[in-house]
Amino acid sequence: MIVTIEKAEEKFLDVLDVPTIEKEDRRCIHLRTSGLAGFEKNQTINFIHDNIDDQNGGVFVCEDGDFLITARCIGAPFVKILQNFIITHLKPRPAQTFELATLFEVKVDRSKIIKIVEEKLKTKQIKENAEREKQARIQAQKNRKIIIDTPIPDTLVDSLSQRRKDRKETEILVVEDDSFSRALVKKSLAEVGNISIAEDGRTALTQYFKKAPDILFLDIGLPDIDGHDVLAKILEHDPHAFIIMLSGKGDKDNIMKAIQNGAKGFVGKPFTREKLSQYIQKSPHIQTSNQ
Repeated sequence: MIVTIEKAEEKFLDVLDVPTIEKEDRRCIHLRTSGLAGFEKNQTINFIHDNIDDQNGGVFVCEDGDFLITARCIGAPFVKILQNFIITHLKPRPAQTFELATLFEVKVDRSKIIKIVEEKLKTKQIKENAEREKQARIQAQKNRKIIIDTPIPDTLVDSLSQRRKDRKETEILVVEDDSFSRALVKKSLAEVGNISIAEDGRTALTQYFKKAPDILFLDIGLPDIDGHDVLAKILEHDPHAFIIMLSGKGDKDNIMKAIQNGAKGFVGKPFTREKLSQYIQKSPHIQTSNQ
């Protein structure tokens, strides 16, 4: 008997699909042991190995803990013996017996067996997806903390005001992860001033303190940290920052939160030169530099 644990469901289907004459009389036992308190997996595997004389047979231990057993010349008597063995070795032993196993003829019941395994694969995929999403959230939180905790050099912070006064051209920073929106904003403001682009929060913070922009157009939904984090980090070091939020449909609550936390306004999609220019003209940094 061959015991398979890793990718048991997939490998079981592969074995089931082998159409050899030798295996036409195979039978399959579905042993429902998932979540069975006190169940001894290794002890059961040894019992099956010792009591089924089929070198081509297989024991497949599924992700959920169920067993799928394929072999020739196994029947109802063995199923009963196997079930009794498992129940009598449960600790604590249950007060009454119950059905643990179903016997199938592979040739006759192939579609039923496949359906059982496909359901297991579906559940397995859902579980794996949930775990990946969980790990992604954990990693995102770690990345967020790293970005937020990264210090801004004092030399860049202390020189923000002077750098704005010293230059002649309007400096605009646009933070937007959507390529179409970035292109639209850049095209709309092409003749207004010098435009810098950032696609994520980390780059936004780096660019902001490097460029000392007169105005920042900031999207909320960024891939690494959200716009609220960027807003808070900038205002912590530059209370006079002139930040305008870029909003899409359904962003009303986020926009109100951002304005309450220090943003000076918002521009809704679709972005137009008129909408963007209105806020550029309102920036106190531009007005000061023009005086």
